[in-house]
Amino acid sequence: MKYILPFLFLLPLPMMAQQNPETIIQFRSRQVERVIPEKEDAGQILIPAAYGKSLGAANLGSRLKNKQIISVELVYTRFRRSEKYNQQKLNLQRLQNLRALIPSAFSNESVEWIITEQTGAGDFETGKTYFHGFIIRTRSLSPSETERKSEITGIMKLLEADKSTVITHSSTGGSRPRNTGMRYDTEPVKYYDQGPNFSSVPCALPNDVIANIKYPAEAFSKKKSGRVKVEFTVNKFGDTQDIQITESAGYGMDKAVMEYVKTMPKWTPAKSKGTAVNAYVSFIVYFSLVPVELAGGGGMPCEDLIVYPEGIVTDIPDITQESTTVSKIFERHNWQNLAVVCDVTASMGPYIGDLMKWFRNNSSRIKHFTFFNDGDQQKDNQKQIGSTGGLYQIPATQSEEVEKELYRAMRNGYGGDLPENDIEAILETERNTPFAERIVWVADNYAFPRDVKLIPEIKKPVSIIICSAGGGVNPAFLTLARNMKASLHTLETDLPDLSRVKEGEKVNVNGREYELKEGKFIRVY
Repeated sequence: MKYILPFLFLLPLPMMAQQNPETIIQFRSRQVERVIPEKEDAGQILIPAAYGKSLGAANLGSRLKNKQIISVELVYTRFRRSEKYNQQKLNLQRLQNLRALIPSAFSNESVEWIITEQTGAGDFETGKTYFHGFIIRTRSLSPSETERKSEITGIMKLLEADKSTVITHSSTGGSRPRNTGMRYDTEPVKYYDQGPNFSSVPCALPNDVIANIKYPAEAFSKKKSGRVKVEFTVNKFGDTQDIQITESAGYGMDKAVMEYVKTMPKWTPAKSKGTAVNAYVSFIVYFSLVPVELAGGGGMPCEDLIVYPEGIVTDIPDITQESTTVSKIFERHNWQNLAVVCDVTASMGPYIGDLMKWFRNNSSRIKHFTFFNDGDQQKDNQKQIGSTGGLYQIPATQSEEVEKELYRAMRNGYGGDLPENDIEAILETERNTPFAERIVWVADNYAFPRDVKLIPEIKKPVSIIICSAGGGVNPAFLTLARNMKASLHTLETDLPDLSRVKEGEKVNVNGREYELKEGKFIRVY
């Protein structure tokens, strides 16, 4: 039965709701001894204020260009020289100054506001040495190709490190048996339909190179770096033969690569009309004394084979953080026969990795995946509600195939503007999964859907997993969940039915209070 919800067309878009200084000043403050901000960088902007003074002039220049504000922290000191001094009034002035400087921080209700009171200063002179003002944390609206590549390889590394993985091949070369009993085949190299494959595990070849080629002592002692190109044949038995160094670096580097290829683990041979045949393979091994980044273009991450001396190996970058949000929520609920719709735009890496890791060990509960990237790099002004695209769907049968489709979706699109095509992805999933009992929507707390007007078309029950909600949930998502009768979940909180919340009532999410006013949730504490 289709839900008829005409009032959904009035659901606020993320940039319509206002947070004003008079409301923010009432939020509960947190007490810490002292805040020592990290240096300003690409993800953090500092706007200092003099102790006991309102915010002065500040030149932001291009520091907010192409950035989304995630949180704003107002920092002040408890100590005051007079009991008559009104700290609340000063904080309000500073917030009003900031609104004049950065109105966009107040126009987006997804921004998390933090009020921090420093308690460590016992006198005025000490207080003057403390930081006062605003700490603004941001994230990139349009990540670079390098940043996206790093996010993908971080997910790969997280999955490869999972010892409970169901993948049949090890991802690290050290645990793969070396092939010392190779057979030679005299048949010539033939044309093939399917090329030779080292392993179906992402990044297996770079990891095998790293684990089994040591930086030559001669090259290291003489401080030499270089590149060695090797060509060889993978025969119909999966063994290597006819090995040649076609680009030399010397200083023991050629020999190291030659010895490695001689004892490589077996490959899956090339095939021609289903029959195994001999095929040529070539690759370049880089020897470097310092960490480098070589891969370029739109290729797969970790495509370069780089050997470093022991102590500075940087084979695959770590993701910036790990998350258990998705897996913890799945563990709390016995949902079955699920279709999962997952946002794979920028900054979702930790949550995607957690989802894939959980799926590997609970594959029977999820029947279908849809990954959406908001239009495959389409220009923002060309995105049409209901047909933005960038949807990648796959039955949840084999984790390896699901992960390949995930990486394809991530490589092909990073998100672009802030609003995304979540509802389009949910509806397309519904059309392709008549067997699914529930749709689980893995959503980005900081990226509200552009296509909320399509919600009345949704027929199946929906559960929303909100990611990046450690500092509180975007109130717009609470309103959305209430109107569409969806359950909403964060790492700490489950809200099974917000449609029962009445006007003026409050809900608590992750220690924050939200009140329903005129049909919309707003943060009040």
